[in-house]
Amino acid sequence: MIQQDGSTNQGLSVGRKSLHVLMGDRFQKVLELIVFQSMDDKGWESTLHSIPRPDGFYDIEVIREGINGEEDLRLLDPVDAFYTTLCDTGDRIRPHDVFSFDGQKYNRDPAIR
Repeated sequence: MIQQDGSTNQGLSVGRKSLHVLMGDRFQKVLELIVFQSMDDKGWESTLHSIPRPDGFYDIEVIREGINGEEDLRLLDPVDAFYTTLCDTGDRIRPHDVFSFDGQKYNRDPAIR
């Protein structure tokens, strides 16, 4: 199950998606991502794709694009809890990530850039 929400505060809009899977008799959150940020005609957005694996699980590919081009791939608000799912050093947002399921949660593959 995919849940999507967002908020706007003082002109900054942020969107999030989370993925919940049925484990046993309850749903567990296995991935949560910020999928867009925008403010003052600047920002970025994400496209997510599921990629089947031979083991029956799916990887999730995230492609991020700046609204005005690559210069907009910057973190507009440092949200500490999501920093590592978005950024390299210097608040620069990675344009491409792949998250793989380990049986408990999705983790970013650090070799993918």
